[in-house]
Amino acid sequence: MSWFVWRVLLRSFVPRSGVCCNGSHEKPLQKIGSVDAAEVNRVSEWLADLTAEHRLPQKLLVLHRFTKAMVRHEDEVETDHDEVGLLVHMDGQGSPG
Repeated sequence: MSWFVWRVLLRSFVPRSGVCCNGSHEKPLQKIGSVDAAEVNRVSEWLADLTAEHRLPQKLLVLHRFTKAMVRHEDEVETDHDEVGLLVHMDGQGSPG
């Protein structure tokens, strides 16, 4: 989905919604994907700017993962935008215990 479509949706139709960065599957059920901190930071900055510009409610940015390797350079993820709350969602993988 393009930035423009997200911008219209978040500004006009669903202003109380958030965004999820999900690199879970490069090839569903075959190869686990990933996302780099730089990409997360670009999304977070874009979301913060959009929120401030249009005086929208704070946005939630969900970073989904189920392995540590799914977020590359995790220590470089920026969390300093007041307009964006960052939630790292970690769920399980594999068969039930």
